[in-house]
Amino acid sequence: MSAVALLLIIPLVAGFVSLGLRHSRLLHGINLATMLLLTGAQAAVMSRVLREGTIKGFHNLILIDALSAFILLIIAVIGLVSSLYTWSYFEHYRTQGGVTPARMSRYFFLFHMFMFAMILATVANSLGVLWVAIEATTLATTFMINFFKRKTSLEAGWKYFILCSVGITLALLGTVLMYMSSVRAAGGICGRSPPCSASSGWPSKCVATMNWSPSASSMGMFTVKPYSQCCMMNLASGLGVM
Repeated sequence: MSAVALLLIIPLVAGFVSLGLRHSRLLHGINLATMLLLTGAQAAVMSRVLREGTIKGFHNLILIDALSAFILLIIAVIGLVSSLYTWSYFEHYRTQGGVTPARMSRYFFLFHMFMFAMILATVANSLGVLWVAIEATTLATTFMINFFKRKTSLEAGWKYFILCSVGITLALLGTVLMYMSSVRAAGGICGRSPPCSASSGWPSKCVATMNWSPSASSMGMFTVKPYSQCCMMNLASGLGVM
């Protein structure tokens, strides 16, 4: 199994395994082991990118270049450090009765789903998949912010969710506009798929040769900008509450 596939499979499997466990030390152990494996898989991916250049897979739905590999390294390292801190942090609350093993299992499920979504958003070669992944990071982070069920955390969670939802909604509009522009430029018609489409990725050859609609493309890029903003907010907020 390739390291690229492991990047997506490891956190997904660990999340569902954690959801069925009720032992705190076992949950922490699985969490730490998962992050170590994820860091190792990311190192293998970076080594391959340095040797071979851009990596594509899963019918071109996945694309990892040097920038993607660097972002994956940031996600893996911060996630590993957060896992180490989470162990002592949760043990303190567990001994005081503030956190039950059942709630911890739900937390680690959200933690791993957040990691999976962040990795998917980084390697996605499709605007549609990217939009779904960033929305998933928003949902996971919202529940983690409200983990302790306090009035202040509930308020913060709702504010965060509303703020990110506005940006993601604008980004969805940008995706639709970019798709419209690419369909017109490629001469696509109803019921016929154009040869190049913004919904399937950003093929540089198509962007360079097609005469995209200037107005739709400009508006699309303007509204797609919240993608990067929401992504950075989710990474900072999600890992910050771990």
